[in-house]
Amino acid sequence: FIILTDRLKKENFFYRTSLLLIFLSQLGFYWLKLDLNLIIALLVVFFGAFNFLEAYLPSKVSKVALEEVKGTALGIYSSSQFLGIFIGGMLGGFILEHSNIANVHMFCMVTILLTTSISFILNRKNES
Repeated sequence: FIILTDRLKKENFFYRTSLLLIFLSQLGFYWLKLDLNLIIALLVVFFGAFNFLEAYLPSKVSKVALEEVKGTALGIYSSSQFLGIFIGGMLGGFILEHSNIANVHMFCMVTILLTTSISFILNRKNES
């Protein structure tokens, strides 16, 4: 998908589609009555989009960073990624301990909406 993204010059489309697919998978976990087949389908959608983002985002950082600070940029990205995993896991565990799994999925949906909103705002500033 990374190669296809570059070849078609549709980076924003694939990025936003991946965010949408992650959101829809979380919405499915939150809203639908799940059986094993639906759980598997939602997990395939989630991890397909997640794996694209996991490869695309560091690639994008590497492309836009100046050559002399590329290592620093990738190090900051990687550190931020691990910090986000820690904080997200901690908050998800806290929500699960004090509520239920549906609210964990709601938390994930809110996080994706915030990420998408920030993405649109930053993209508009870069176009100006």
